[in-house]
Amino acid sequence: MITETIDEKTTLSHINEVKLNRIVVNESFKVYFTKEVISTDKKGFYHIYKRIIERVSEMILGVSPAFEYPHALATMLIEGSHQQKLFSKHLPLLTEIGEEDAQQSIFFSRMVFNMLKYE
Repeated sequence: MITETIDEKTTLSHINEVKLNRIVVNESFKVYFTKEVISTDKKGFYHIYKRIIERVSEMILGVSPAFEYPHALATMLIEGSHQQKLFSKHLPLLTEIGEEDAQQSIFFSRMVFNMLKYE
């Protein structure tokens, strides 16, 4: 789900999910690279993102309850997915992963399950 491309057939008629996804992939990393990150966090700007990370972390712990870094892994999955999409389109020499969902899903699935099986 994290690595899937958004389909044109949207369930939200008032939002173009494809364009929104493109903005998230291309711009999301910039949100944290500001001098105001602490004050914006205190204002609750990252609340939804933190909830998503918490849910993914819970899924990770559901598979491997002793895993020590569920939040780090969850964050890496989401941010890494965005970065790989950006790299595959604009900086292809930084990745072997193409723009296809299947390649990203295989890569991240292998990485996660290999990490969790040794715990």
